[in-house]
Amino acid sequence: IFLNILGFYFFIKKNKIFKFLSLFIFASIPFFNFFNALVTLVLLFTYSVFSKINMKRFYFVASGIILRTTIYHLYIFYKFGLPQGSSFLSTSFLSNTISDLGALVGFSFFAVLLSIVGLVVTWKKRHEFFYIYIFAIILFLSSFFFPNYINIYLNFIIVILAGYGFFFLMDKKWQVKIIKNATLLLI
Repeated sequence: IFLNILGFYFFIKKNKIFKFLSLFIFASIPFFNFFNALVTLVLLFTYSVFSKINMKRFYFVASGIILRTTIYHLYIFYKFGLPQGSSFLSTSFLSNTISDLGALVGFSFFAVLLSIVGLVVTWKKRHEFFYIYIFAIILFLSSFFFPNYINIYLNFIIVILAGYGFFFLMDKKWQVKIIKNATLLLI
């Protein structure tokens, strides 16, 4: 996450030195795992298309990421073989997603509930949040297969939607103020 944010910081700068710094930082992400590199490429592409920056910069950085990912992971696959498979069939989806039920990288039950409220609240402005919804759906479906890798990125969307849900509950008019305060304190 830190390398992605730092890489994006350098990526959006206009100077060529920053472009090379972003390439160096983004090219180090495949050392962590393949999925982080893939998510980084998707985020870079999405940002490049919708911010209308010069696509040559994206192609330059993406080619570095793809080259580094290919070289590194082909070597790993050659040396150690293919991975054993995903945990899709071996464990429960809820125990891999909800931290209260034992997920190593998961979400709080209340954060999930608040994000559902936030989803309902932001649905009125769905044209503004359309690409966030699409990215969240892709990440959610991917989390069935690789929850420990994908939930890290999905957590950002859950937190944003939970914030919208929390502010909605906080601004909502309640009949009994003590119940409102107790509910918000509990959440």
